[in-house]
Amino acid sequence: MKTLMRGEERDLSVPFDEFRAQQAATFHILAKLEKLDGVRVLYPHLLLCDTKRCLTVKDGVPLYRDDNHLNLRGAELLSGLLDSALSVSSPQQGLPEHQAYP
Repeated sequence: MKTLMRGEERDLSVPFDEFRAQQAATFHILAKLEKLDGVRVLYPHLLLCDTKRCLTVKDGVPLYRDDNHLNLRGAELLSGLLDSALSVSSPQQGLPEHQAYP
């Protein structure tokens, strides 16, 4: 954050492999939950990460308020995912395709 405030450009993204390792236990639990009837699991990282990096800043604007929690801008990026998931009329519309992660 201080880097951005000083106008310095620096890659603050997180390597995807590091993210995946940190979240391995979470992905394991989500995979089990996904098999339950009536449970829909959302994977917000599909909107924040590609196969190499996870964004922490987009267009010079921070997406997190600390090391684990999205700020308003970060949450806005996920609003379409949540809107689609909560929509009764078309629950699959706008959801990214599921990708399994070990």
